[in-house]
Amino acid sequence: MMRWLFILHRYLGMFIGVVMALWCLSGFVMMYVQYPELSHRERLAGLEPLALGQCCSPLEADFPDTMPVDRLEIEMLTSRPVLRFAAATPPYDLVTLDLQSGKRLDSRDPEILVAAAESWRREAGISGSLRARGAVMNDQWTVFPSFAVHKPLFKFSASGDVAGTEWYVSSKTGEVIQVTTRKERFWNWVGSVVHWLYPTMLRQHATAWYQVVVWLSLAGTFLTVFGLTIGIRQWRVGREGGPSPYRGSALWHHYTGLFFGIFVLTWVVSGLFSMNPWGLLEGEGAGGETARLRGTELQWQDVKAFAARLPELRMPAESVRLEGFAQAGEFRVMIHDALAGRERFDGRTLRAAPVTDSEWMAIPQQLLPGEVVASAGWLESEDAYYYDHHQKLVYPVYRVVFDNPGRSRYYFDAVSGELVRKVDGEQRWQRWLFLGLHRGDFTTWLRSRPVWDIFMWVLMLGVTVSTVTGAYMGIRRFGGPRRIRR
Repeated sequence: MMRWLFILHRYLGMFIGVVMALWCLSGFVMMYVQYPELSHRERLAGLEPLALGQCCSPLEADFPDTMPVDRLEIEMLTSRPVLRFAAATPPYDLVTLDLQSGKRLDSRDPEILVAAAESWRREAGISGSLRARGAVMNDQWTVFPSFAVHKPLFKFSASGDVAGTEWYVSSKTGEVIQVTTRKERFWNWVGSVVHWLYPTMLRQHATAWYQVVVWLSLAGTFLTVFGLTIGIRQWRVGREGGPSPYRGSALWHHYTGLFFGIFVLTWVVSGLFSMNPWGLLEGEGAGGETARLRGTELQWQDVKAFAARLPELRMPAESVRLEGFAQAGEFRVMIHDALAGRERFDGRTLRAAPVTDSEWMAIPQQLLPGEVVASAGWLESEDAYYYDHHQKLVYPVYRVVFDNPGRSRYYFDAVSGELVRKVDGEQRWQRWLFLGLHRGDFTTWLRSRPVWDIFMWVLMLGVTVSTVTGAYMGIRRFGGPRRIRR
């Protein structure tokens, strides 16, 4: 039996060991550089202030008055106000309407694309003259599936920009949806792209990528279990009285494998859990609760009536974006400024409508009618399931916890009253088995800097030495058979 464990560990290590070593080395980079993503704050900072005094012409889009509209957005595009939403009728396309003319806007018009890119460059404070980089269907920074509905994308940069910023404009809405800098691109090529197995040629095929990551993680799990079994078995069998029979790189691999092998195992297994293999730990989602919280659907006739009255809306200074949505049977509007400040309005009266105490008290019954509430109230700082890590969350939030088998908990934005996070029984497991084991997200104290950095560096150095020495021996032995020491 042990002979077969030696053989399996050796030959798995020749191939999977290299992948695991790369996972560890790229993990150091990911501690400090995240995958490029246009944050909410960055997006708002790149928008022109809303100018609604000259709108709005009757909207001419040919939709039935009763067509549901999930959510609408109003922003400036090339110095004109536009309304965007996703159509609820075939072909379910993204729709952009010019509020000045009332007509559907062709956001693929080269003049509009260039003007949109130039406006974003100016508002975001990027120096230099605009450079068009052409159309993009798939590249390394727009390969994620959420970008698909906006493709083709049009990429732009600015000559003389020392940061090497590149940004992508949607052909469907004319909005900037992704931004990268030279520094982010460089570090992600040796960080996230390696760690997530994210090369475009693989990641653009979502099913194939998923299967590759899952099966490599499973192979890494078996490799680590075999290695731990062998390492324990070989302890104190040295021929010269030492605790290990190995020398050189094999000795380093034996020692670090023994002392850090359990961390190798937890990291590779938690990485597997991040993929929710075969539906494990996915949770049931919040679709039902979201529908009950809405109470009703916005309809196209509501949108048209709202657009016609926009000049009456008295917005805060420097407002750059409106979002309309249904909430508890009412039409609500969130107004955003360039600094991410927000205010809620009533979409029918056009008056300020902050969330009231009675609305907060009604939320539990809207969420899960008939369920027993364990607790409901304000969360002023993080808890075990809503906390900061690589991204800054907003506090306070309103938290509702139910006394059901999954101890379901829900977190609501204090300004909009919208659901921002749900954690059910499976997601609780996912939080600890992935986020806890993979990133060290166990307690507030452990996440604080530099405690987290020291903790992760010590563990990752040991794990990296173990995987790198194993990969080195696998590559060295690939040329021919070696005697197996038992």
